[in-house]
Amino acid sequence: MGLRSAMSAAAAAALLTAFLAMPTQALAETSAGARPHDTAPGAPTPGPTDPATVVTTQTAGLPWAWGVGTAASDPHQLQIEAWLAASDPSFAAPGEITSVTAHLRPHGSAVGTPDAVTLTLTHPDTASTSWYSAGDVQPPQLGVYDVDAELTDDQGHHVLVPDAGQFTEAADVTLFGLAPRQATVDFDHPTVTLTGQVTVTDPRTGAALTPDHLAIDLTDTFGHEGDYTVNPGADGSFSVTVPPFVYGMQADFVVRAVYGTGSVPYRLANATAVGDSYVAIQSEQTRVRYLTPTNVYGPQGGTATVTGVVEHEVGSAWLPAAGVQVAYHQWLGTPSGTLTTDAQGHFSIALGVPGPYWFDTVGSTYLQSSYPGTPEVDVHIPQPTAFTGLQITEDQYGEAAIDGHLKLNGNVYQGTNGAKIYVQFSPDGRTWRSVGYTVVGGQGRATDEFKCYARLGANANGYWRVSYSGTADWRPVLSQAVRIWRYPTAVTGGKPSTTRARKGQTLSFSGTVAQRISSWRPLAHAKVMLLFRPRGSSTWYWVTIGWTDSRGRYNLRGRAYTGGTWAVLYTATDATHIDSTGPQTYVSVS
Repeated sequence: MGLRSAMSAAAAAALLTAFLAMPTQALAETSAGARPHDTAPGAPTPGPTDPATVVTTQTAGLPWAWGVGTAASDPHQLQIEAWLAASDPSFAAPGEITSVTAHLRPHGSAVGTPDAVTLTLTHPDTASTSWYSAGDVQPPQLGVYDVDAELTDDQGHHVLVPDAGQFTEAADVTLFGLAPRQATVDFDHPTVTLTGQVTVTDPRTGAALTPDHLAIDLTDTFGHEGDYTVNPGADGSFSVTVPPFVYGMQADFVVRAVYGTGSVPYRLANATAVGDSYVAIQSEQTRVRYLTPTNVYGPQGGTATVTGVVEHEVGSAWLPAAGVQVAYHQWLGTPSGTLTTDAQGHFSIALGVPGPYWFDTVGSTYLQSSYPGTPEVDVHIPQPTAFTGLQITEDQYGEAAIDGHLKLNGNVYQGTNGAKIYVQFSPDGRTWRSVGYTVVGGQGRATDEFKCYARLGANANGYWRVSYSGTADWRPVLSQAVRIWRYPTAVTGGKPSTTRARKGQTLSFSGTVAQRISSWRPLAHAKVMLLFRPRGSSTWYWVTIGWTDSRGRYNLRGRAYTGGTWAVLYTATDATHIDSTGPQTYVSVS
């Protein structure tokens, strides 16, 4: 066979550097026989004119062989790289290799075993280091052979490099008709079966061989699933079922390699044009359909269960999809977790955190994600609630001043704004009645704050508490009872000295201020104010301020300039009494 290419000396040097170590001396033995295989151990080192020097490592100034194997231009020919080694193994020494002889023996046999084949190599390109067999090697058997290289140079050196490399005579495998049994794959039909045919020939004779222990590696050129190995039958036919793909929209299969699992080696004779193995991958739309309502409820401290089914669209029908991953999440954010549908396409999950959830299929090779087309499902589980910062006091007007916050402690999407807080009163702390309700939030308040004033009867003396009735998402809560108390007071007298006055006339007001502790008693040193409201007005104006004496008596005076209403007011200067007013009397002025 013809030679198409040869390796240059520079290329040979670079290749040698890549895989050879850098030895410093040769290991030599002498031989007393005609073949260097018969060299006796411990013999003296021969001179340059001795029959051969056995060289096991590259030695400066001596011939060296490397790169032994099948020729790049013809796998049935032998190729050996040979040169004179220099002190730097990256370069050749001056001089020329004058002959290369290859001794092939069965693989694994000892050095000295008779040659199966002896070849005198040719050197078609003197500028390169490549030497070739004159034609096909034609060993007696198919298999692997160890090669000993015998070399001479123009300096008179004659060396033998044992185990310089290997040569493999492999049976030729020709593959054709590689094709899938179906043109497309989808969710319900995810696998594809490939079929093909091989012929095996002996390269030495061209005779047909039975594919004994022949293995074929197939690979997907799109890199979906790696390799698939198949063993052809005695007639050369084969088939292999490829598992579902992980991703992609198409696949195309080719032969990656052939090899023998027995004593006969094989090589692929045709690396391309073995058949049309293109397979299209069909991706289908999915949807999530809930089997429970879109509002699900669980008990306090428990869970609520959401169930559904995943379906994929086949033509105009929606069919259940088994083994599909479903991602669920809150707030349309990062998924909280994933589920896998059962054989009927169903999924179920018990959720302990209330709020809105979204369930969507995870996209795969055969199925498209349903995101974001699935409606939300709302999970309702009553979560803890609490009143914080609650204050219930009685002001000087005898009203209960109630202020606090309703805190919702769970991770739920709705707030407390607008929730109703019910106010309850008890005179003795045992019997309760509802006074009314106030609403959380509103102008001037935090979104969780409530504030109101209340009384039952003349004042707010007694026990007060607030409650929240709860919802499907929030637990009911009742505050502790708070007792508030201020002493009632009363203003007696307080009528003007006349109800018909001249303009500028002085009016006199007198009376007492009393407090009820266990009984009514005078309230000494109490602050009193004389108030006036002009006719036609709704605004009161204070005229003068006075104090009661030690017996609770007061005397106040004021001038009348226009008609209007007069009254005496007791205003508490401490936190233990309730304001009170005397009678309101109209005085006309002329």
